[in-house]
Order: sequence, then C-alpha cells, then structure tokens
Amino acid sequence: MKSIVATTITRRIVPVLWILTLITSSLKAQDASKNDELIIGTWALDYNLSISQADIAGKAHYDTINYERKSRIIDSFSQRKIAFQEDGTYTLVINAGYQVNGTWELQSDNKTLYIVLDGRKIEQRIEEISKTSMVLYLGGDQSANQLFRKWYLNKVGS
Repeated sequence: MKSIVATTITRRIVPVLWILTLITSSLKAQDASKNDELIIGTWALDYNLSISQADIAGKAHYDTINYERKSRIIDSFSQRKIAFQEDGTYTLVINAGYQVNGTWELQSDNKTLYIVLDGRKIEQRIEEISKTSMVLYLGGDQSANQLFRKWYLNKVGS
C-alpha cells in the first residue's frame, strides 16, 4: 500500500517540479535578456549623486584635494559618458576632447560586466538598472585613493 501511494505521489510531484524548473529557467533567461537590452545606449555620469554617495574613504580623499584640482575633476567627470552599443562595442567619453573605445560583455549572471579597454579586462558590476538609470560598481583596490567605487548614471540616448 505504501509503495502505491509513494508511486502515485512521485508521478504527480515530478512533473510539477519539472514544470517549475522550466518556468524558473525561462524567467532567468528573460531577466538576462532584459538587462542586455536595458544597458544598450548612452549613459551620462551623475557627478553630484556619485560624489554624494561615495564611501567614507572616497569622501575623505575628495576633501584633501585642493580647489584647482577639484575643479578639473568636476569638469572632467561632469562630461563623462558611456555608450554601450548592441554589437558589443563600448565608448567612454572622458571629456569633450578625449574618448576611449573598447568592448563590453554582460555575463550570464546578468550583473557582471566585463569592459575591455586598451587590452585590459576590467570587471564591473551592475547593482541596479532601469530604462532611465543605472548604478555601476567599479570595484577597484579598496586601499586605493579612489573617489568613486560606484557610478550613478542616467540614460541620455538609445
């Protein structure tokens, strides 16, 4: 009697579990494709938000910078833009007169972003993304004098 009940339960549960697995896999694939689509376009750095959200070490470093250098940093970063093209190419606009080209690739976890610039592979992480904004974790050496570990970006073009 127990084996009949176990067999009946197994026959009903296994197909349900299989269907749930398919649905979950499908939803994960949709999420990955959604982020792939969302990232494509031109993004402008929100300098004020990025500096206001800087970690303690970044703010402390920023406070030690003299006025002249701080002005140059503000001029440069307030013009900073990133363009992610559908074909996997990438353009980082440093300021009005300088840009760097490379490639980008979003990993299957839908968060890890690899940027290749001048032969260097840089790992970044998408913390949040929507049709209009993105938070990009730059990582980096925690002991380095780095102003921003995260860039807060606004979409300015498709």
